[in-house]
Amino acid sequence: MSIYKDELNNFIKQMENGWVINSDVPMTPARNDAVRAVKRKGYVLEEKRHGKNIYRRIVGKEEPTQVRNTSQAKAAKLLQKPPVCPFTNVKLNADAKPEIDHKDGRVVIEQNDVSVELTINNVDEHFMWVSKRGNTIKREKCKKCVKEAIKPNAIISGCEIEQGSYTGTCKGCYWADPVAFTKKLFNIEL
Repeated sequence: MSIYKDELNNFIKQMENGWVINSDVPMTPARNDAVRAVKRKGYVLEEKRHGKNIYRRIVGKEEPTQVRNTSQAKAAKLLQKPPVCPFTNVKLNADAKPEIDHKDGRVVIEQNDVSVELTINNVDEHFMWVSKRGNTIKREKCKKCVKEAIKPNAIISGCEIEQGSYTGTCKGCYWADPVAFTKKLFNIEL
């Protein structure tokens, strides 16, 4: 058992016996991680504040909640990260703040939708890696499309390419899948 698990179990025992002040919370990168871990185990906590201090105690226990990954978190694990953002051409490193985004801006897969089983084979259909800035640009373009029913122009190497009206699907749109759009534009095998 790790030291943290021992500390967490001692913390739980202390709270079962009475009030515990926030300075007694096990040291983790964020003190709230220990409190969240206790709540995930199904414990119901009562909290009182007095000045800068927070006092907690256990007042009950429920069935532990199952923490499920969201669709985007699952996709991040399965989807290979490209070297650059397809919208900004910025290298996808920590400075670019890479994010996983839905390709289709109109359809968001609900995190609790058990009918959607993301696998290595179909995750590429629903998600893509982008930079934070690229995601912001895409979001604005998709909002404009929803509002005006006209697909915003694609921008490839500084050249704008007109896409026409929204036809009931985002499939084939540059903003939904810039890699597939570019391959189709230049007649490259998919």
